[in-house]
Amino acid sequence: MAEDISRLICLVMDETDFFAEQRGILYFLCGEGDNQTKKALPFGKLSKGDGLPDNYYRDAARIEKIIREWYGIHTKKLYQSGNQQRKDADTKPQKSDVEEAAEVLHDAVFAEEGYSYKLCFNAKGNLYIDLGTKEGYQYLLVYDRISKNGSCKLFVLYRSSGDSSNDVIVDMYAVEQETKKVIASGKRRWSDVGTKEYRKQGE
Repeated sequence: MAEDISRLICLVMDETDFFAEQRGILYFLCGEGDNQTKKALPFGKLSKGDGLPDNYYRDAARIEKIIREWYGIHTKKLYQSGNQQRKDADTKPQKSDVEEAAEVLHDAVFAEEGYSYKLCFNAKGNLYIDLGTKEGYQYLLVYDRISKNGSCKLFVLYRSSGDSSNDVIVDMYAVEQETKKVIASGKRRWSDVGTKEYRKQGE
């Protein structure tokens, strides 16, 4: 490539006097997409800032050295950038199984009805989701426990008027960890039997 660049610039310089008083720049690219960068090789009327002798372009070996130095710097930056991206990915907090199950449940049942999603923890460190308010009532999706068979995360949907003593159970749900399937129980009291599917998976 260095020889081709040298021949190209020499051809331009030898065939016209235009660049005797003008500055020209030859660009070439390396990489693709966000990792793409370009190198500029000036010719013609050079400035002191270029740090190059006037006829450097006639020496293909010098051009090759310039390219190799630039390519080394470029690949080093790409390597450092890749390491930083991997480091950022490794240090990014991972969601717990309960958080993932809560998101699945919210997306499947509550998102289309306009309920919000705010991850919260009570004083004991137990997870619950603040779904916001509707018609003067606050709705909370509270994580209960894992099912006895270990396959589901169980949640209870509460409706509250602001006084915890008046909390009402709206429904209970099971979220299968493997399939991400959501199962509504139809239970409004702890003593209710619930649906057959919920009893099979959620109890």
